[in-house]
Amino acid sequence: MDLWNNAVGRKLGLKASNNQDLLELVKKALTEGELIISLDDPRKFTGPLPTIPSGHNSVIVLKEDGRGVNEYFYDFATSRVIT
Repeated sequence: MDLWNNAVGRKLGLKASNNQDLLELVKKALTEGELIISLDDPRKFTGPLPTIPSGHNSVIVLKEDGRGVNEYFYDFATSRVIT
């Protein structure tokens, strides 16, 4: 479900010129059934799986504050969210 919805979100993000456009596109995708919202949905993601960073790139930024300062990270090596 997450991989499916993430792929839809990436596609919509490429179409949107700003956050308001993206909001409207996601709302439309939701109301038109393009997103998976139930575990009972039979659709399955068949695209390429995301690569998991390794080595020096094993930490990614999850959240920035309003000034662009990194606040939360995910460490793939330890499977933990860190600050």
